[in-house]
Amino acid sequence: MVVHDKYLVKRVEEETEKLRNIQRRNDSRECENVMNELIEGKNVYVLDLNQLNVFFSIAAEKVKKLETREEELDEQDALILTLAPPILPFEMVVINQAIEIEDLRTDQWFIETKFDGQINPDYPRTK
Repeated sequence: MVVHDKYLVKRVEEETEKLRNIQRRNDSRECENVMNELIEGKNVYVLDLNQLNVFFSIAAEKVKKLETREEELDEQDALILTLAPPILPFEMVVINQAIEIEDLRTDQWFIETKFDGQINPDYPRTK
């Protein structure tokens, strides 16, 4: 009798949980319908109290999900920033670019391949 009693209690709890899940899905679909009706121009004052409660509870769940997602993204950003190379100040970047451009002006390979006689038309083309 005790084993059968525990089995029945467990079975009732499982069915109750299934019913709650079905009710949540139903409420979510109803909320989507209400939101669509509001977007189409339905007045908010026409909604009954139950619809408003469902609407606000689902909106609160969505806000919680957004907050947890935002926290996850912040954690990912922090991890990426710790792995990323340090950011150089603007002056340092400009100086480095100037040095690289100066190096290219004197690099024979760059002159031969990129300019291909545009600067010095007498320079022989190699193909």
